[in-house]
Amino acid sequence: MLSVILVVIEALLALFVSWLVASIPVWVGAKLFSASASIGKAMVATLVALIVFFLLVTITSPLLSTFSLVVGFLGVLLVFKAIFSVGWGGALGIAFFATLVAFALVFLLGLMSVFLHPSIIHHIP
Repeated sequence: MLSVILVVIEALLALFVSWLVASIPVWVGAKLFSASASIGKAMVATLVALIVFFLLVTITSPLLSTFSLVVGFLGVLLVFKAIFSVGWGGALGIAFFATLVAFALVFLLGLMSVFLHPSIIHHIP
């Protein structure tokens, strides 16, 4: 029973850390366009945007897949617009810079993993 509790706690901790890391690019992007940006608002925006995107894409996907992705993206922009009190241009800027920061973070983390653990390159299963 204790091992099940520990696994659940570990999973919840991993979920929270992943959520926090995923919110950092949104926070950085929001700092450029909104004076009221905070990591807490970025975390709320990330969670709400994910839910809105999922719901909109699920509802509109029978129509056309490309159309549903556009509708989902507009939903994400609407969430950014509402939470960070910016216009459509600011919301688009937040999304754009959050994407750039996310790519940079993934690149740097990948680079770090290669240099910190060179055995990864030569590992043959």
